[in-house]
Amino acid sequence: QAVAEFQGQYYSPSDLSSFWSQFVPFAPEAKVARVVGDNVGSSPQTEASLDVQYIMGVAPKVNTTFYITPGSFWSAVLTWASSLTEDGTPLIHSISYGSQRLVSNPTSTQRTRINEEFQKLGALGLTIIFASGDSGVGCTACVEYQPSFPATSPFVTAVGATTFEQGSAGSERAVVAFKSGGGFS
Repeated sequence: QAVAEFQGQYYSPSDLSSFWSQFVPFAPEAKVARVVGDNVGSSPQTEASLDVQYIMGVAPKVNTTFYITPGSFWSAVLTWASSLTEDGTPLIHSISYGSQRLVSNPTSTQRTRINEEFQKLGALGLTIIFASGDSGVGCTACVEYQPSFPATSPFVTAVGATTFEQGSAGSERAVVAFKSGGGFS
């Protein structure tokens, strides 16, 4: 399994160790098996730290690779996706963000190239999971819905945050605290 991060999102190995002690005490101590790129653990960001902690906490005995790709967001996504054809690439990649604003969406050329890379990865048997977004359908006074790309790519799986309707069991609904896409894609 792998986590991909962009835009200077680094994780903290010491935070991972603390998380592990508190929430996954039954498993051997966790360490990221491989880092691709330069992780600056002394400058962690919340997004990357949570991504690593939770994917490893869900599957505590599975080796985890952390990808950090520099550059502008869409350029970095394309560079990362293009790099995944090497032997030994993890079969599952989780990315917890994308874009929903018209001003930061990829150009049509970038979208086409990114989709081509995702299609290749699918043909190789890789699963790419993207968050459906933190803004529901992406607008408040909608003239048109603006779902999150790359979660809307037909070659990835989009997931959204849910919560229980009441208590800690039973029926679920999309999270409203931060307007999760809740699977909208």
